[in-house]
Amino acid sequence: MSQIYQFVPVSEGESFEIQAAFSRTAGPIGVIAVIGLNYYDDSLNFLGTGLFSYVPHSITSLEGSDWVEIYQTTAPVPAGGTQALVAIQTFPIAGTADLFVDDVAMVAIVECSVFGPTGPTGATGATGPTGALGPTGATGATGPAGPTGPTGSAGPVIPSLVNRIYVANRIGGSVSVIDGDTNTVAATVTIGGFPEGIAVNPSTNGIYVSNEFDASVSLISGNTDSVATTIIVGNIPGGVAVNPLLNRVYVVRGGIHDVSVIDALSNTVIATVTVGTNPMGVAVNAATGRVYVANATVNNVSILDGFTDTITATVSVGSTPVSAAVHPVFNLIYVTNYVSANVSVIDGVSNAVIATVTVGSGPLGVAVNPLLNRVYVANDFMDNVSVIDGTTNNVIATITVGDGPSGAAVSPATGRVYVNNRVSNNVSVIDGYTDTVIATITVGATPRAITINP
Repeated sequence: MSQIYQFVPVSEGESFEIQAAFSRTAGPIGVIAVIGLNYYDDSLNFLGTGLFSYVPHSITSLEGSDWVEIYQTTAPVPAGGTQALVAIQTFPIAGTADLFVDDVAMVAIVECSVFGPTGPTGATGATGPTGALGPTGATGATGPAGPTGPTGSAGPVIPSLVNRIYVANRIGGSVSVIDGDTNTVAATVTIGGFPEGIAVNPSTNGIYVSNEFDASVSLISGNTDSVATTIIVGNIPGGVAVNPLLNRVYVVRGGIHDVSVIDALSNTVIATVTVGTNPMGVAVNAATGRVYVANATVNNVSILDGFTDTITATVSVGSTPVSAAVHPVFNLIYVTNYVSANVSVIDGVSNAVIATVTVGSGPLGVAVNPLLNRVYVANDFMDNVSVIDGTTNNVIATITVGDGPSGAAVSPATGRVYVNNRVSNNVSVIDGYTDTVIATITVGATPRAITINP
């Protein structure tokens, strides 16, 4: 996912026209782009959505020589609104065209209310005579059908399986593939023994699943919903994260206390980096290249430089950190602490903990929606999800889900949150705008981890 963001001052009642120029390289049409605008007050409290629109796929295929201008009108600024966050996000698909964006503008719409007096109505001119209707010509005979032309060569396969949610089922060794449009299981893929972690590479439409029992990582093709290859990484692989810009996959190994770095182009392990004791969760900030590893036994987070594969800092957090997620807009890292029942908020610039947020008992999975500026924490012991306001670092809602929630994933495009419940063997679908559960989907036995290709 690639994105650009900017805050713009606004006034209550204003409406705007968002203008942007788009072009793309030659190749199959597959890239998805979204233009969004949200309104906030002086304290960055979310007030409402002014615009959420998909960029049409009809943009030109000439490589950078032609541009198409897109114009979208926003809803008015609500009461109390003082600033707007304009965002353009792309969700690339492997093998398809690249998208270019330029000349982005936000223009206030001004209504004119002063008019001059209406002039007098002129005299009606004389109606001219109607001309004669000419005769209809005869229909010509249908010509003979020409011969059928040769069958053209098959075009390239264009990946279209976006808005898919992938759930790693620990017992039975499988991955449930959920269609995000219908909230139904579209496929079940058999993989290795005891899958523990899962992550998507949107650049290649590949899904990486760590198999604890087999000491391996299964690579599932999102185009075919089948295992493309298996990568041996070593004992007790756990959490998985992907940097699509560097094409790197990071797999923590709890028993060995290190991270395996996989080249996603060759699907081989190219580095092994020692971290803290018993690493469990891992998250990546693709913009900075940094990798954040939660070390459960020593209560800290190792920060790995993805360009050099070296540890650059270690940050102390709460008791038993088990998972992490990154806010790409504000460069913040949210770490769930299982025993101390809270979330540590790390500033990605200073590598310092700037807040600690109390949540439910036994927090496990965590996910961020950067457009709504919301953080979702799955509380294992409480069977609920805590919703954190990213501006105030306060819990603003608690949502009851299934039994034993252990992971969370967010689709910024739809605002939906997906929570896997490892005891009740299902996935709760939450509407991020209303903080209510809108669907429950049965999956495999003991769903342990979840990810999404939006």
